[in-house]
Amino acid sequence: MNWVNKGRVKALERIAKAKKQNSILLDLSFLGIRELPEELFELVNLTDLDLSNNGLSHLPTGINKLKNLQNLNLSNNVFNYTNGLGFTFPCSLSIQSLDLSCNLLHKIPDDLYFLENLEDVNIDFNPITEGVPEEILDDGIEAIANFQEAIQMGVVA
Repeated sequence: MNWVNKGRVKALERIAKAKKQNSILLDLSFLGIRELPEELFELVNLTDLDLSNNGLSHLPTGINKLKNLQNLNLSNNVFNYTNGLGFTFPCSLSIQSLDLSCNLLHKIPDDLYFLENLEDVNIDFNPITEGVPEEILDDGIEAIANFQEAIQMGVVA
């Protein structure tokens, strides 16, 4: 069994245990998974999900079944804007904290604007943040998006 398959088996074991215990927290980090098992989306009571340090490039639509999800860690994966993130309502109504640091984002995903309860988002160490002044980074994703748009329009050099 190769390393990726071992990661999937480990993820399925953790998901089964979380389902049995009706857990609200689940850690699937550092498993080397590239796709999320469908069984994950049966854990509708999850509030905290750590998917960091894997090889994920997108979230399947099943993520939207996790209606209670409040904290989602997607750091250190391979997300980029072209794949989108996959958020739609109602999942988007509950997420308060989202970590997208250390991915391959060249643009702020439109999905983030649908996350009405989003209070904290981390997009550090993505190509999008390269060359953005610190004061704009501190002002959040909307300020970064405006800065990027200004660059594209030639207003900022």
